[in-house]
Amino acid sequence: MLSCAGAGIVAPLQSGGCMRAGLKRIWRQVLTALVLLVAIPDLVPVAAQEICGCGLPVFRAALSQWLKGDEETALASLRDLAHEHNLAAQTLLAIIDKSGSLQGPYLYSLPRTERIALLRAEGGISGQNWIHTAAKDVPLAQSLNALWSVESDKSLAHEFILAGEDRAARATLLVLAARQEKGFSDTFRAQDWYPESLLHLAGPYLPDSVTADSLHPGHPVRAMLGLPLPKDALSQWLGQSPLALPLRGACARHCPETAGTCALALYHALDNYHVLLTLGSPLAKLVSEADFAQSPRNAEAVARRIMLNHTARTRETVLQKIVKMDVCTATWLGDEFARYTYRTRLPIKAAE
Repeated sequence: MLSCAGAGIVAPLQSGGCMRAGLKRIWRQVLTALVLLVAIPDLVPVAAQEICGCGLPVFRAALSQWLKGDEETALASLRDLAHEHNLAAQTLLAIIDKSGSLQGPYLYSLPRTERIALLRAEGGISGQNWIHTAAKDVPLAQSLNALWSVESDKSLAHEFILAGEDRAARATLLVLAARQEKGFSDTFRAQDWYPESLLHLAGPYLPDSVTADSLHPGHPVRAMLGLPLPKDALSQWLGQSPLALPLRGACARHCPETAGTCALALYHALDNYHVLLTLGSPLAKLVSEADFAQSPRNAEAVARRIMLNHTARTRETVLQKIVKMDVCTATWLGDEFARYTYRTRLPIKAAE
C-alpha cells in the first residue's frame, strides 16, 4: 500500500594503531557515502509536512507505476502533474533528479535533453530542479533545498526524525560529518533522537557509548574498527536489522531460495556500511520503507547503487567475488549491470 502521512494525504573498541586504522576507514566510508549519496528528502515540523497532491488518484497511479519499474509511463505522468502544480510530483521528481540510484534503465537510455525535459522544470541551459518550485509551498522541499545548497546544520537531522524520515536523518548526519571532517560531540550524540546506527561518528576517539558489548556481534562497525566478526554473525545482522531491509527486499524478489546468502553477497558488493544507511524509500511520506523494499524499484535501486559504487573496471571483479557466495545474486546483479551498458558482459563462473 502506498502511504502519505498527514491530513488529506494518502495514506572499540580497542586502542592503538588498530583503532586509528579503523577510524580512518570510517571517515573514508563517510566521504564515499557523501559523494554517492542518494536524494536526501525533507524536513520541518510534523504538522507542516503535508504535500499537496499526494492523495490525488492520478498521482498515486503514477507513483505505483514508478514503484513497479514502469519509468516511461510513470515519469511522463509525473512530469505532466508537476507542470500542473502538483507539489507531490514536483518533490518526487526533484529527488529522482538528484538520485542516481533512482534513475533506471529507461532514463539512462534517453538523450540528455529528453531526460532533462522529463525530470526538470524549464529555465536556464539545463532546466531547473523542481525543488526550487516546490520549496515555495512545501516546507519539506524548503529543507531539502537547504541541505542540497550546503546550508544545513545539525537541527535538520532532528527535524527529519520528527517527520519520520529516519533515512534522511542518517544521510544528513553523514553529510555534515563529511563536511566538517570530524565526528559529533558526546552531548550531541547523547540526545535521545540521535540514530544508534551512527554513534561511532565521534572523532577522533570512540565514545564510551560504543563498546564491543554494545554492538551486535555481526554489526559492520565492528569490522570497520578492526574487531573480529564471528562466523555467520554478519549474515545474522543482515537478516534482522531494519537497516538491511532494502537488501532483504531485493533478495526476496530475485533470489528467494538463497535469501540469506543473497543479502550477504549484496552487502559485500556494496562494500560500504554508510552507503547502506542511505538506501531505502526516497520519502517515507510518499511510500513507507516496508512497501518500498517490496517493490521492483527498490531492487533496481540497490543494484544501481552497487553499480555506482564501483568503477566500470571493478564491477566484473565484484561479480566474480560474490558468485562464490551466491550464484543467483551474482547472475541477477550482472544482468542489472548489463541493462546500463552496451558491451557484452563476461560470463560469471560459479565456484568449483
